[in-house]
Amino acid sequence: MSLFYCFDTVSDTYYALAKKHNLKLIPIARNRPLILLASKKNPLSRKKEIPFDSITDYKFIMYENFKFDEWLKILNFKNDNNILYVFDRGGLIDAIRQSRYVTVMMKRFTDTYSEDCVEISIVDSPFGMDAYCLHHASYTMNSREKQFIRELKELFAENPAQRPI
Repeated sequence: MSLFYCFDTVSDTYYALAKKHNLKLIPIARNRPLILLASKKNPLSRKKEIPFDSITDYKFIMYENFKFDEWLKILNFKNDNNILYVFDRGGLIDAIRQSRYVTVMMKRFTDTYSEDCVEISIVDSPFGMDAYCLHHASYTMNSREKQFIRELKELFAENPAQRPI
């Protein structure tokens, strides 16, 4: 089993791949808003929102295993010449906290990804992000896994009143 997220503009591609390889995709969250994650030390941290079209103006960091066409191109980057690539979430968060790098993520159900970072709303985005659980079609989830998926769906529910305390 795996959890992953992607822009909703490429979700159909993942459904087709899952079907081709006998995998099942379970939607966890759909069309989540985008945020720009920045350090509290970054001058951008004073902004409440930024326009989608300005994302490429900033020092950008992302995971090295994301395909250009499924991530940077969608964000309107022309190439990846000035992108800092990192391998893991810890490296990504550390680089953001200690520098002026930023990245795009989906709005989560908690306040922030790190105490040292701020989430800046991205406005006028033509799309959002989706999150999925992926597993082999023949795999049967046990009761704990099913409960975990239910709780994740509730945490991402649109109506905050539906969220567990």
